[in-house]
Amino acid sequence: MNKDQLKILASILFYLVITFSLHPIVGNLVGMFILVPIVVSAWVYGKKGGLITGIVLAVLNYMLLRTLNILVTRDLIQIMMGSVAGIIIGFSFGFTRDKLSELENLRNQLIGLKLGVERSKDVIFITNKNGIITYANTAFTKTYGYTSDEWKGKTPRLIKSGKQTTQFYENFWGKIKSGQTIELSIINKTKDGRFISMEASVNPIISESQGILGFLAIQRDVTEKKRLDESLLSRSGELERLNSLMVDRELKMIELKDNLKNKTH
Repeated sequence: MNKDQLKILASILFYLVITFSLHPIVGNLVGMFILVPIVVSAWVYGKKGGLITGIVLAVLNYMLLRTLNILVTRDLIQIMMGSVAGIIIGFSFGFTRDKLSELENLRNQLIGLKLGVERSKDVIFITNKNGIITYANTAFTKTYGYTSDEWKGKTPRLIKSGKQTTQFYENFWGKIKSGQTIELSIINKTKDGRFISMEASVNPIISESQGILGFLAIQRDVTEKKRLDESLLSRSGELERLNSLMVDRELKMIELKDNLKNKTH
């Protein structure tokens, strides 16, 4: 039982004791008359609804007992205490209801986010501030070949290719630990030893109160794209060379024709 639930239980018990002390029967009837709509209103409309309903019914309770002319000083004190307890109950129930609604909305958002991340074709993984991988999506396993049992507790060194220099990594960690977001191209290595080209962004996960909690990395495999780009560049170079040869040939043909004309004259 959490603190909010304990507050609600204590408020209800306090309220029932006060209303019962007014009169064993009348007090309980009046108390339940006020308590039930307060709880219902708080659960339907939240803490504001519970608070307003508690105040309105407390006033009505006072006016009812005043009309019945059964108020004495002791009764007034008990009514005031009961009213305060009723208002606290309404606010506590409403507060709990609001918190539960917020948690449900947050839960739905997290489910949607998790589904989106898991279904993403991009590699997405999270590390703590020491660089230990704490989460990786399905694309991580498909791209690099490491299962969750294999990457848990490891650092991104697991996919390090050795193609980048020590200076590269020193600059990289220096920037992200200072809170900067980095976009870069990097060559990584799969479990079976293949080198793959990745376009990546690394974002610090920052808490206002605790500073950097970890890092979020998003990577896209561009190996095939780079291969095609290199192939196009290679073909473009070949075409340029062929074009240059053809131009040279044409120029030589023109020069040869000119020489023949000159000889005939």
